[in-house]
Amino acid sequence: AGVDLQAVVRREDGAAGAQGPVGESGENGTSCIAKKLKDGSGFELSCDDKVVGTIKNGENGEPGEPGEPGKPGENGTNCTVADTTDTAKDRTGYKLICADTLKGIVWNGEDGEAGASALELSGYDDMDELLDALKGDPGKSGTSCTVADTTDETDNTKTGYKLLCGGTLKGVVWNGEKGQKGDPADLTLEYYNKLLLGQKGEGFSWRKNDGYMVTIDGNPYGWSYWTDRAEGGSSGFNWGQVPGIVTSGTDGAFTAEIVEEVEGVGGQVLLKGAYYNTKLDLNNVNSETSVQFGCWWDDCKINTEKMLGLCLKYISEFDNTELRIAYTGEQANGYARPYYKLPKTSTKKIINVPWAAFEKSPNWGATNVDVASAIKSTVGVGIHVMSYEEASGNLLITKLGAYGACE
Repeated sequence: AGVDLQAVVRREDGAAGAQGPVGESGENGTSCIAKKLKDGSGFELSCDDKVVGTIKNGENGEPGEPGEPGKPGENGTNCTVADTTDTAKDRTGYKLICADTLKGIVWNGEDGEAGASALELSGYDDMDELLDALKGDPGKSGTSCTVADTTDETDNTKTGYKLLCGGTLKGVVWNGEKGQKGDPADLTLEYYNKLLLGQKGEGFSWRKNDGYMVTIDGNPYGWSYWTDRAEGGSSGFNWGQVPGIVTSGTDGAFTAEIVEEVEGVGGQVLLKGAYYNTKLDLNNVNSETSVQFGCWWDDCKINTEKMLGLCLKYISEFDNTELRIAYTGEQANGYARPYYKLPKTSTKKIINVPWAAFEKSPNWGATNVDVASAIKSTVGVGIHVMSYEEASGNLLITKLGAYGACE
């Protein structure tokens, strides 16, 4: 009898049926892999180590027609340069070889034909005669010249410079004298400065930044000024906003405030009537109107020989301005001082004045003291402005010192 399937379906909560028999095991399947082709065009499919097919990447288009191949170029040739020698003509040079083919030769400077000898061209028959003719007469050797200090044998206070060439005395320039014993007259400052070219004196130096005090050998000495009002004159200084016009006495005090105000030692100079009514006798040579700045170091002994001279940086808008040397001794005269006339200038000018350029004052008269002796005993320096007419202008000193110290 058959099984009633409908009865089975209708059965609810029935007991589980008996387990059916186990089916037979199926065969194991094979493993497959896809491997990218070396040319990148697709993948190769292998199953159980056997290639079963190829999968190509997208379909390729139809290939174009190939172009014609280019023609090969010609091989270049290799060139070299090598030394060469022509033994027949005894010459050397360089040869150019390209692809084992000689292209050319450059010979080292070929000698021209031999010319005639010097002896043949000279017309002499003997070489010794030719050599003697070539020697010529020997020329004279040049002489060396030097400039040296000198002192007069009869007057040891008289000094100067002597010019020696080849040991022979060619001339002497005496300090402070003109036209004597063959000396050149009116020697210029440039001439004296050439004698001291490259030299610089040793000694004190003062600049406006030092105030109104000049320090020499550690000792301070102050600037001062003087006018002719003490002798009945009418000159003075105008410091602008700084009180200080001289009204009486012979010396006025010079202050640090004035130096700062005018940026140096100086100011506006008023000669004879610019601010005063007093008149002088113009027919009297001693009636010149004048003012002076000075720095006096009194008994402080300085080595004037090492100083070589004086330097000054200044302004003077006057025709007659003198750089004067004050000195001591029996022959000392307040008006008879060695001096050098300073050039007129409205802008700051540096001047170097060697001792030899100082001259004897015309006020010395019959005195026999010489400039060199006066300089050796100097006790101060003054800058003196004078005129026989009414005048006004600026006088300013910003540097003072030994020769070459104002540069």
